Amino acid sequence: MDTQYPLFHPAKYLREGLIASEILGSISMAAFLCLSVPQLMTNYKLKSADSLSIAFLLVWLVGDLANLLGGAMNHIAPASILVSAYLCLSDSTLICQSLYYNLVNANREGSPDYAAGLSPDAEQQPLLASCPQSASESSAPPAQRPGNILPKRSGVSGIDGWRYNLACIAIVAIGGLLGWIALYNAGVLGVDQATSNATSAESRIAELLGSLLGYFGALCYLCARIPQILKNHRGRSCEGLSSLFLLLSITGNLAYGLSVIAYKQETDYLLTSVPWLLGSLGTILEDCVMLIQIRVYTTGALKIEELGS
Repeated sequence: MDTQYPLFHPAKYLREGLIASEILGSISMAAFLCLSVPQLMTNYKLKSADSLSIAFLLVWLVGDLANLLGGAMNHIAPASILVSAYLCLSDSTLICQSLYYNLVNANREGSPDYAAGLSPDAEQQPLLASCPQSASESSAPPAQRPGNILPKRSGVSGIDGWRYNLACIAIVAIGGLLGWIALYNAGVLGVDQATSNATSAESRIAELLGSLLGYFGALCYLCARIPQILKNHRGRSCEGLSSLFLLLSITGNLAYGLSVIAYKQETDYLLTSVPWLLGSLGTILEDCVMLIQIRVYTTGALKIEELGS
């Protein structure tokens, strides 16, 4: 039993709130540390980022930058600020990779050899052709299509795929908890941050600017996924979009939002934190929509493959 504070002492629960916030923040950080890895690997294997909407990634980055600056101004949970800082780096990496593959593929498709159907990467075309084709592409003559045979899908899929994804989420959560334990024992965490000594007028201005940035960031988060959802819907395909990427996003955002709530339960603090709660918890619904799209469109693609085999 903790003897540092007597039972029901307010300081005891303030400290417990801080620790809970740090644990959730650590799990959130672990999820976001791994967030881009599945999508980066998927893009690398396909040598393409066509499945991703660049608008989705760019607006997401803008939202993370606004979230970081606004959170620092409003003194939200320190763990949440660290998560926002890392997300800016993670987003930038994924954007750079996507732009690189888009540029390389655009240059290759514009070459005379590719136009004549003599691309040096022709032996890789059956893999790329595994993506479900639109009606206009499927109606083209066989000579005009880069690949005419749809191979059997490889890798983890179906029930086994979801089990694999859930196992990865569990490992990430355990890793976040172990990371917090290590930092706590090292004395890095478990200490509440000192509040700002700025004058009340300066503090109010900073909080106002921070709140505006927070609401702008939340708007960016909520709007960023719309281009990706529309892209999936128009193409009737989510081929190349990693479901583990979305599950890690849901895990990270859920833990992030809960870490903000656990930090303090004072009314003023919670009202100040509304933008960050909207930006994190609000996007979970949109990520779930994309998971449903993956399920629906993948099932449809598998039926097409079975009919064609």
